[in-house]
Amino acid sequence: MPDAGENAALFLRFLLAFVFLLAGAAKTAAPEQFEKVLREFHPVPKRYARPLSLWFPRFELLGAFLLLVGLGIQMIASALALLLVALSVLISINLVAGRQIECGCFGAASSRRMTWLSVLRNAALALGSAWLALHPQHPLTLDSLFSDTSSSITHVDAFFQLTAAVSVVASFLIASALGEATKPAQSIPRFVREGRE
Repeated sequence: MPDAGENAALFLRFLLAFVFLLAGAAKTAAPEQFEKVLREFHPVPKRYARPLSLWFPRFELLGAFLLLVGLGIQMIASALALLLVALSVLISINLVAGRQIECGCFGAASSRRMTWLSVLRNAALALGSAWLALHPQHPLTLDSLFSDTSSSITHVDAFFQLTAAVSVVASFLIASALGEATKPAQSIPRFVREGRE
């Protein structure tokens, strides 16, 4: 029977992998939009916005892939935790300064502004990443092929953990989409929204 630590590690691995997969894919699909967000992001120098808009999503996609297959988990989880902490600090700096910046975390799918909830979300993801980095025994990984560790997790357990992680990410995306659908369209001029000429 699998222990709680192995189940938690597998769930966190899949959850983080899907979060970074979606974030990286969305930014890769619309690099111009992500570059625009980075240009407004202080204290990031504007000259770095273009290269960051191209390489940042690639790092997220690479991290997602490595977490999914379970290769270099401790290293990649540590890097993702540091990245999330750095982003939380940068978001906090902008919020304290009163800047209203689009999130851009999930590309066009997240056109809302950054808030303290963005910092809280990143902190929770950073804690999950740090936990993965600090717990070296991970079930169902390519890393385990190169070591003599064994796992008590079965393929059925893995399927349920994968389903749970996908459900959490899908629920977040659906809730975000529903929240966006209830807001008035900002790109439509006010006189058109109000029905006046």
